[in-house]
Amino acid sequence: MRNAATGIALIVFAVALLKPNFAIAQNDAQHSASPTGALFRSLLVPGWGQYYTEPNDWTRGKIHFITDVALLGSYFGVHINTNQLQASRTAFAAQHAGIDLSEVNRTVRLYVAEFNSVQEYNDFQERSRNWNLLLTDSYWNWNSETNRKEFQQLNNRIDQQRQQLPAIVSLMIINRVIAGIHAYSNAIRYNQDKSPYSFSIEPSALQTGGYAATLRVSF
Repeated sequence: MRNAATGIALIVFAVALLKPNFAIAQNDAQHSASPTGALFRSLLVPGWGQYYTEPNDWTRGKIHFITDVALLGSYFGVHINTNQLQASRTAFAAQHAGIDLSEVNRTVRLYVAEFNSVQEYNDFQERSRNWNLLLTDSYWNWNSETNRKEFQQLNNRIDQQRQQLPAIVSLMIINRVIAGIHAYSNAIRYNQDKSPYSFSIEPSALQTGGYAATLRVSF
C-alpha cells in the first residue's frame, strides 16, 4: 500500500506542476523560454518543458507526460504484484516443504525448487564430490513432487517480474531524455519565432555591372 500511495502522490504532484495557468499564458505571451530550463524541466517531469515554452500548444509534451504516467503506474503495479507473489511463495514453502524462506538466500531457494528434500540435495552433491556445497543449516522436505514443481513455477514468475522492473525504468529514462531534447530544441525555435527583430542580406546584380547588397531589418 505504501508503494501505491507513493506512486499516486508522484502522479498528483506531476499533474499539479503541469496544470494550465491561463493568466500567465495571457500576460506573458511573448516571454522568452530558456532552452536549458526547458530541458531540465522535461527531464524532471516529461512534458513540463514543452508547457513551460508554449502553455497553449504542448501536445507533444502531453504525449511524453502520459507515457511517463503509464510507465510509472506499470512500475508500481509490477512491484506490488512481485511482493504479493513473494509472500505467497513464502507461505507455500512453509506449508508444503517446512522451510522458512525468509531465513535463506536466493541460492538455497533455487535448491529448494530443484530438489525434493535437503537429503536429496546433499546426496547429489556428495556423489558430485562438491563437499563445499553441502547444506547443514537448512531443512526442507516437499510433501509431493507436484507442489515442488508448482513452487518452481512460482519462483520463475517472480524472477520474470523482477526482470521487468529495470526495463520499465530504462523506458522511463529514454522517454525523459527524448522529451528533454525536444523541449530544448522547441525552446530555441520558439525564441527565434518570437524575436522582436530580424535582418537579412540580399545580393543583386547591377545593370552597369557589379553587385550590390541590400540589408533588410524589420522590427
